[in-house]
Amino acid sequence: MNKDLVTIDIDESKHISFIMFTPDALLQNAHLTIINDLNLSILLFKFVNISRTKAEQVYQKELITNNITSWWIKDKIFTKGLCCVLLVKGNFPAEYNSLCEYLLTRKGKSDPLLRDAGTIRDMYRVSNKSFGFMHSSDDINNAIYEASVFFTMDEIKKALFSKNSEHHLEVYSNCLKEESIFLSYYHVIYRIKEILLKEFKHTFPEFYTEHTTLFHLILDIYSEAKDITKRKLSFYEERILISRLLSKEREILEKVLLDKLVHDDLIIMMNDLSSCITHMRKDALILLLDLLSNEKKYSELDFDLLKKLLNRIPIYLDPWDELLLESSLFFYEILE
Repeated sequence: MNKDLVTIDIDESKHISFIMFTPDALLQNAHLTIINDLNLSILLFKFVNISRTKAEQVYQKELITNNITSWWIKDKIFTKGLCCVLLVKGNFPAEYNSLCEYLLTRKGKSDPLLRDAGTIRDMYRVSNKSFGFMHSSDDINNAIYEASVFFTMDEIKKALFSKNSEHHLEVYSNCLKEESIFLSYYHVIYRIKEILLKEFKHTFPEFYTEHTTLFHLILDIYSEAKDITKRKLSFYEERILISRLLSKEREILEKVLLDKLVHDDLIIMMNDLSSCITHMRKDALILLLDLLSNEKKYSELDFDLLKKLLNRIPIYLDPWDELLLESSLFFYEILE
């Protein structure tokens, strides 16, 4: 690290931090709102496509200590769009020792089930550990190091003593997108289920008519689940309520699908997803309805095979929905 940077006044350094908003945050158009809510001045910023090398430099501590066990997913997020990296300055409440410490608390835990209400990741419904939404530095030393991944030392030194942070904020404001996108893996799952049930009705019209009452109950469950996601409960509360609905859904599906699971090949496929890829579209329909109602299997699913099953319907996911579903299923935990 450049020795000149060490001469920053200790009290002044407590008010400095580095922030990186990842592509999922920019997709939700949240970055400027957060900067304004935290009353931060922007000393430096840029929008960048982050390579794996630069991402690993920023997250080197987590990678070394194995705090990130799913880098293969996080790596995919950085390929989805721009990140915004910023060197910022601001005040913090008296109970904190530095801006870095304050931002870590305000940001909230990466695990949604352990996250406190009112934190940034909670308010923006950050779905799982890989959809980090924003990164902030642990301390001033890390802040300067992480900023140096994207800015030259001369730029950093000049910015630390600049009086033009408001000018930077105006420029930053002009870079915002007008629209934002809400990311929810339950929305993705239930949208898929509704399509599957519609296709099931067309594929097995007589069978569907025979069990119309039960299928309507399933549609009511889907509607109730989507309403729950709109209430913006804590992820823990949401998971409990959705789990109860999944249990009801599974109970009904076991009744109506039992008549369709009549041949040995299909029963084998229920236990070996890879064996179904060469089978008929109608078998894929039954399998998908069964699999997506059974949350105990979520974290065990081979996502590539699941995607091939969906393509046989056909159901194609956009890149963000696909990554959101893949990562959320990977981290899925059953709550008792």
